[in-house]
Amino acid sequence: MLVALRRPELVRKLVVIGQYFNAGGEVPEFRAMTDSWGSDPPEALHDVYDRVSPDGPEHFPVVLEKIMRMWREEPDIAVPELAGIRAPALVMQGDDDIVEVEHSATLAATLPDAQLAVVPGTSHMALREKPDLVNRLILDFLDEQQAEKMMSLRG
Repeated sequence: MLVALRRPELVRKLVVIGQYFNAGGEVPEFRAMTDSWGSDPPEALHDVYDRVSPDGPEHFPVVLEKIMRMWREEPDIAVPELAGIRAPALVMQGDDDIVEVEHSATLAATLPDAQLAVVPGTSHMALREKPDLVNRLILDFLDEQQAEKMMSLRG
């Protein structure tokens, strides 16, 4: 969203998945969960980082600190500013995501050319939980010919 706002020439289409545009959109349970971690997040998070990090496991605390700051402070986009995103957008989330459904609905309603998809039976991990459905929605959205068909149907 930030790139679409600051460098619109770089964004032809935008897919946003399980993303709040300010902290007011996160479900309270997510904040409570991450607050409970302190400096001891779930081992699974550490394991995922360790498997792919070029910097090694000892670098994880640095990354964790940056992630926690990002979750607390970013993004912080005001609703009126969102209307400046001109790229067609697909706003997607799970029905049990870390983002309030109403928040995503506000995002989709504010963007000039947006679609909202709430993926049933999924969490913030919708991409892993229902990959066929999520991929189909994304591919249909990104398909230029499909988009042209939809525009002609709209009139």
